[in-house]
Parts: sequence; structure tokens; C-alpha cells
Amino acid sequence: MTQKMLWTVALAGLAVTRLCAQEPETEKLVMRSYPLAPTFADQLRLVVEPEQTDDDPFGVRRMGTHSAERFMQPKPDHLKMSLIECGLTFPEGSFVRHNTRIERLFMKNTEANHKLLAYLLRVWNLTAVQVAIDFAFVSFERSELDRLGRQRPSSVPSTEDVRRLQAEGKGTVESATTVVTRSGQNATVKGVKEIIYGTTILQPEEGQSASAQPLFDEFETREVGAIINVTPTLGCDGETIDLVLQPELTDAPEWKDPHHREELLRLPWFFSRNVQTSVVVRKNKTLVMGGMPTKDGKRATYVFVTARLLDWDGNEVPDYDFDK
Repeated sequence: MTQKMLWTVALAGLAVTRLCAQEPETEKLVMRSYPLAPTFADQLRLVVEPEQTDDDPFGVRRMGTHSAERFMQPKPDHLKMSLIECGLTFPEGSFVRHNTRIERLFMKNTEANHKLLAYLLRVWNLTAVQVAIDFAFVSFERSELDRLGRQRPSSVPSTEDVRRLQAEGKGTVESATTVVTRSGQNATVKGVKEIIYGTTILQPEEGQSASAQPLFDEFETREVGAIINVTPTLGCDGETIDLVLQPELTDAPEWKDPHHREELLRLPWFFSRNVQTSVVVRKNKTLVMGGMPTKDGKRATYVFVTARLLDWDGNEVPDYDFDK
């Protein structure tokens, strides 16, 4: 139905792949809409027509009418010509319109042309894309990991070993969280309990009995549980996502009296497992990192990270196979 890439050119410093969608003349035309980034018009002009001097290529600032047509009609053929230049075809009865009021692209065309349009919008980061990042803290028996490590020169289990243990059901999920945010925007998700504890003991006032019960005078708060902080950035290929992340899992504290004085003067001892790093992951693929010991030292915790792309309707962005 569709031929693969024909040739590639570099425009505005960006490699743009020219694809050609060849359709039978009788193929059914389908109407679809695509959510767009707010800067769609400006960005598309830079990608497709870097030398374009018209500062309003799609006529979005046309004046003199308040009808719905004002928001649906581009300047004559500019949008259509740009897409044809990139390989789309427009058989009889097809059309494409940019609605600037709701930032959506409407196109009536064949399935293959819709497939190519969706691909191009994503590659150029012109479509409204959100990134969903799945985090899972999974712990494994230390003895099982040591057994696998002894089979490798580094004595450290490989990522494949850890994945296999999880697939075999030998891991325990301690926490699982999903974060959804826009590309380039920081997000934080917490599933925590606040622990308030004293830090400074109130000193007896002058003349007060030394046997008076000591109390805390100042307090601090720490969150216990899972905290996920992440900033995803979609790559220019539309397939890879750069993640700046800091997942943390803090256990419930143990309360101890370091001064062996009073039960009321116990202090919390926190045990935390966290990772702070920057990585690149391909969409729908899972990274495994960690190997941090648990509080009792009998298990080790790994963090499983999977990144997915969503449109503004919350649907997953599909893969595009132009060989089919």
C-alpha cells in the first residue's frame, strides 16, 4: 500500500525524511483530527520552509470575518503544499485544514496518508504529545542475585538476568507509580506519609526542677514512601525520550533513643533507596537500574522505568511501520 522512504534532505539543520504514500485511486477517504502543539504554525514553517518570509503562512491572523471559516481556512494551498512536499498525496475529494481556535489539524484522506501525517507530526514534535513514565521498585532475594552474579566476570547480575527474574515472578513489587507530563516539563508524584519528629530538646527554665520531664522544642517533617521526580524530553526523532529522574523509596523509620534518656525523646532512623540520573530510553522500552540493598540486607531493589507517548486524548501514540 505504501512505499518506504525515497530520499532525505536537510532543512533548517534538521534531517527531514521524504516519504511517499502511493494510494489506489479508489481507496476510501477517512476524516480524522490531530491535536497540535500551540506553536504548530511557526514550527512547521521552520521545518518545511526555512526560507519562508511570510510571517503568517497559514493565514491564522486573517481579519474581516468572525465565521468558523476564519479558523478553518489556511492561506491558499500553503499547508497542503507543505505536506505534499513531504510526501503526502491528496486524491480527489481529500483536504486538510488547520483549526487555530482549538489547535487541531483536520484531514480527509486515505489511511496511508493519515499514517504518514501522524508520523511526520510526531517526528517534527508538532503534535501535542504527553509522556507517561512508569516506575516500579522491585526487590529480589540477594542469594538469587549472587548466584547469577557468580556466572559473570563482573560478579554483577546483568539487566537481562534481572528482567528474567521478574518475568519468572521472583521479584516483589514494593511500589509502582505512573507519572504523566508534557515533554520538557518537570513532574512529581508522591505516595507518602509525613513523619514529624523533634530535633531540639527544650531546656529547663531557671528555677525549674531538674527532674522535670524533657520535651522537644523544635520539629522537622520527613516524607516516607515513594517519591518520583522526573523531567522527560522527547527527542527530535520522535522515538527516544531523555529522562532526568530521581525516584526515591523511603521505608517506615525505626525509633531509637540515642541518648538512652526518655521514651519521649526517641528519634527516627530512616532507610532510603534512591537513584538520581539522566538517561535516554526508547518509547515503550524498559530500563533497569539500581541493585540497592534493603534495610535487612537480604534483598536488593531495582527500579524499572518505562516511557510511553500519549496524545492529548490519553491514547498511546502508535508505532508506524511503512512496510505494511
